[in-house]
Amino acid sequence: MREAGERRAARAVRFGGADTLAIRSEPVRAPRGNEVIVRVTHAAIGATDVTAVQGRYVLQPFTRLVPGYDFIGVLETESAMSAALGLRKGRRVAGVLPGMGAQATRLVVTPKTLVAVPESLGSAVAATLARSRCRGRARPRRE
Repeated sequence: MREAGERRAARAVRFGGADTLAIRSEPVRAPRGNEVIVRVTHAAIGATDVTAVQGRYVLQPFTRLVPGYDFIGVLETESAMSAALGLRKGRRVAGVLPGMGAQATRLVVTPKTLVAVPESLGSAVAATLARSRCRGRARPRRE
């Protein structure tokens, strides 16, 4: 497997509370096809992350999991697909993973899971919003 440097990730070494998470250095695999690397700056922590680390998540959690679905970061690389979507190297993006793994410093993802974060929105706030809100799909109702 080709590698693209290292990352640090919060891994559950056993089921339990936050004290069961350990920060580990590990290799990042090189992107394949249209995948890109995102340097994660912020990642949300939700109820599913807590229950997975506790071993109570409905989707059968496993030890050594890296929690987290939602993240904000900066594109370290770009691909033909990311460029076609207007997502160039250096762009701040929001993403949602199809499975857990966002509590890490670098991720390899498909650009289809990413959206550009508006400059007017801070990363800490953007990390708490659903992906649909970053895309502008969820709109307030007018009274």
